[in-house]
Amino acid sequence: DGYQEITPATMSIDAVDYEGIYDGQSHEGGVTGDVPDGSVVLYSTDGGQTWSPDAPSITDVGSEDYLVLITNSNYFDATADGTLTVNLRPVTVTADPKSKVYATADPELTATEENLVAGESLDYELYRDAGENVGSYNISFEFVADQPSTVGFFDRIMKVFQPKTQTAIMGNYEVQFVDGEFDITPMPLTITAASDEKVYDGTPLTNSNYTYTALAEGDTLVSVTVTGSQTEVGSSPNTPSDAKIQNAAGEDVTANYDITYEKGSLVVTAPDNPPEPPKPPETGDDNHLFGWTGLAGLAIAGLAALLFAKKREEETE
Repeated sequence: DGYQEITPATMSIDAVDYEGIYDGQSHEGGVTGDVPDGSVVLYSTDGGQTWSPDAPSITDVGSEDYLVLITNSNYFDATADGTLTVNLRPVTVTADPKSKVYATADPELTATEENLVAGESLDYELYRDAGENVGSYNISFEFVADQPSTVGFFDRIMKVFQPKTQTAIMGNYEVQFVDGEFDITPMPLTITAASDEKVYDGTPLTNSNYTYTALAEGDTLVSVTVTGSQTEVGSSPNTPSDAKIQNAAGEDVTANYDITYEKGSLVVTAPDNPPEPPKPPETGDDNHLFGWTGLAGLAIAGLAALLFAKKREEETE
């Protein structure tokens, strides 16, 4: 009798490769190609020492090589190798700008995270440079990195132009921390010069008093210059200026205040009953009559003296 030899066929397969940025999802290996029915598919992640029917998968950053083996009684055994790779996910964490008024409590420091996988978080703390006077302060990050980020030449150059950044590997992320700015703004302060008023008496009216709104605890308004003087009837401003403020340590903290100066008013009014000037004499006034009578008497006496002198002159001739 004759017979026919059946030769096993050859399978054409490939292992699934994967490479991508970390996204929190599981990415599985596997087989592509025509896998005949009834085949047994096995995977190994240790170079073929052990095999499992479960396809390998990867979620976190890293790389894993694996082998795939397919057996079938009607086919030659087929093998293939694949690689699963998850790369670091770039994330930027930027400190949010914050501000406060001098001598008030600091607001909570926060940051904006960009490109972080939903539901995940990074472990870091925010702090700002010390200082309570008006000015700008840096907001920085404190964190524990798995390792420093590998920074290329171009990135090192850019670091010169962006000195307030730090980059670090934290788990599945390559994180760039960008510092922020914390501003302390001046406290509003209003200083108002006193107003005053008096009746004209020929002397200057001045008043160096003033009032002011609240200061920060421990601060003292040491001095204020008030300039103003009014002598004649009328009004003029009473002007405050040049305030000086010190804290409990005796340091000048005037620059921590946004000072508004409000003028007062100095007013001199006319008397209610001013003295009347002397009146000219009226007709019928005794003094007036006396004056006219005296003038007439002088005229008569002068005329008599003149006549007497003339008569003596004639007699001597």
